[in-house]
Amino acid sequence: MLTAQCTSTTQADVVALDQVYFWNRLGALEPQGMVFALLRDIVPINPTIGIAPGNVQLRSDKRPRPLVLRVNAGSCLQINFRNLLNSAKPDKDAPSTRTASIHATGMQLVGSIASDGSNVGANTSSLVSPGGTATYTFFAEHEGGYLMYSAAATTGGEGNGGSISAGLFGAIMVEPAGAEYYRSQVTADDLFYATTGTTTDGHPIINYAAVYPATDPRTGLALPAIKAGHPVLKMIESGKIIYSDLNAIITGLKSKAVVSNVERIFE
Repeated sequence: MLTAQCTSTTQADVVALDQVYFWNRLGALEPQGMVFALLRDIVPINPTIGIAPGNVQLRSDKRPRPLVLRVNAGSCLQINFRNLLNSAKPDKDAPSTRTASIHATGMQLVGSIASDGSNVGANTSSLVSPGGTATYTFFAEHEGGYLMYSAAATTGGEGNGGSISAGLFGAIMVEPAGAEYYRSQVTADDLFYATTGTTTDGHPIINYAAVYPATDPRTGLALPAIKAGHPVLKMIESGKIIYSDLNAIITGLKSKAVVSNVERIFE
């Protein structure tokens, strides 16, 4: 386990939840779907119960996608994990295993084996039961893409080996030291809040540090709390990951912007 100091620590509040999702535009779906998501991207199904195992879903403006977390080389990534899977199978074909974790292939663990997100040999289990929490910390030593997944049930029968194929996987992208990352696919409304004007040929001038206003200047209506006062394009706010988009604009050395597409690691 790593004991050296990281240059900085980036945090992410992550949950696992049951979430039906579509495979394609023809309507094929995954009734027993399970996904990782940022805590800020979920809402209670029944508001009177609140955020609780089996009572959460993605916000209506979020689409189920593999979770992507970004951190710079030389930094630590601290994942504050919460298992919000239903303790009972919500669908007859859903995986029977309801514990979950985040295991990052190829990344160094920080602190202790408790960051491994597994239940192996004589080691104390670092899996999480529904309603439970855990903190997993990884050292981002080298640039590149690293697969992350729930190691609660990687193989088995009777539905116990299906949590990964049901959707409990994602990626950690280690970007160059000093890099910044920005959303590259947003709605016209989002782009409106980040636009400061236009060029002589009509192209928008973008303020990449823009934040959402408290009210929409076009309508006077208040923006939801999930947006008001938060960055429009920047994916990190006060050291915490707030956007988990598959694609992003990455500023590398000398502020040279490149597009990072992580779909290749899911092939």
